[in-house]
Amino acid sequence: MGGKLGPEAGGSPFQVQRICRYLSEWSPRPTVVVEGESHVVIYLNPAFALLVGKAKGSLMGRPFAEAVPEGTGNGCLALLDRVFHTGRPEDLVEQEHRQPDSHPVFWSYAVWAVLGEDDRPAGVLIQVTDSTEIALFRRQAAEVNEALVVSAASQHELADEARKGRDHLEERVAERTADLSRALALVEQEGAERRRTEQARLELLRRVVDVQEEERARISRELHDQMGQHLAALAMELQILRDAFDESAVSVGRLGRLQETTAQVGVALHRLAFELRPPLLDDLGLEAAVRDNLEEWSRRSGVAFDFCGSGFNGARVGTQVETTVYRIFQEALTNISKHARAANVYVVLENRGGSLQLTIEDDGRGFDLEAVLGSPDARRRLGLIGMEERVSMVGGTLVVESRPGGPTTLYVRIPAHTEGGGDRR
Repeated sequence: MGGKLGPEAGGSPFQVQRICRYLSEWSPRPTVVVEGESHVVIYLNPAFALLVGKAKGSLMGRPFAEAVPEGTGNGCLALLDRVFHTGRPEDLVEQEHRQPDSHPVFWSYAVWAVLGEDDRPAGVLIQVTDSTEIALFRRQAAEVNEALVVSAASQHELADEARKGRDHLEERVAERTADLSRALALVEQEGAERRRTEQARLELLRRVVDVQEEERARISRELHDQMGQHLAALAMELQILRDAFDESAVSVGRLGRLQETTAQVGVALHRLAFELRPPLLDDLGLEAAVRDNLEEWSRRSGVAFDFCGSGFNGARVGTQVETTVYRIFQEALTNISKHARAANVYVVLENRGGSLQLTIEDDGRGFDLEAVLGSPDARRRLGLIGMEERVSMVGGTLVVESRPGGPTTLYVRIPAHTEGGGDRR
């Protein structure tokens, strides 16, 4: 019996996700991964769903035979079993498929074994190529050749017909080539326009974020400096007023409560100013700001944490990158507080010289990532979309792994270049 794929296998609960990350979701080659003996589909890319004309969700967890024409009569199924049992890759060229009320289609299969953690085949990966046009062309050519052999007495006539057919094919090829050239030029033009639009959108978004951060910093300074001074003066005046009364007076108790309220307002004001723009982020850098915020968040939420920072040694990685990572970190902690019901949070912040990586994992109740991203309620996906937008502005990547009842892990990787130590004002 082979190894296992999927969440029930031993080791990491995210083996399937790791496999999928190595497959390009944007590949034009239809690709699907199935369990070895059961042929149950555990991964497919959009190109495969488009090829078979079915929704991705309707294929996941279903037998491979339901995804292809003719079901269990498909000759590819025997190929999957051979590759799974031998571990050797094989090809099946131009497999003909027929369905009622439809023209025949020809698909070619390239199949590899996928090894489990015990280095034994645990499933198979299939790449499908639609070779209908080539196969039909080859069939037509074979029919022409057969006609030439059978009708030797009419070689001249057949040769003339063959020339006509060749000329017609050449005309068709020339027409198709011209159509494809025009379509390619249009696609390239649309792609260039889309890239320009996306660049303009990202630049506008960067400016909006920069203005937001500047405004956050200004409000934070005003809260800390002006309002802080006013509260300090108020506290002093209350103390002076309290000292002017006899300790037995009723007013002293009221003044004491006012002093307590003033102190609470001061604490809340300090926390608000810190969340708007922590001074540590500008003065000491990202690592210190993340550690300090994590400690404060843990005290308020009651969630234990483990933090590991490496590769900084006082070095800085750029204001925009530091701000982006810090805001994503804040959003992740907010989501954990609201939804995860976690007992522990693990944070790893690494400066790898040419890139900055942030990993946040909690042991909470998890969630269905596809359901959240596909939800018609924009509020459910707003946090994830916001984090993706921030990462895209600095050329980074964001990966979220989660499942209901399991932990949630967030990976952020951003290109960054060390700028050296020291404060930046």
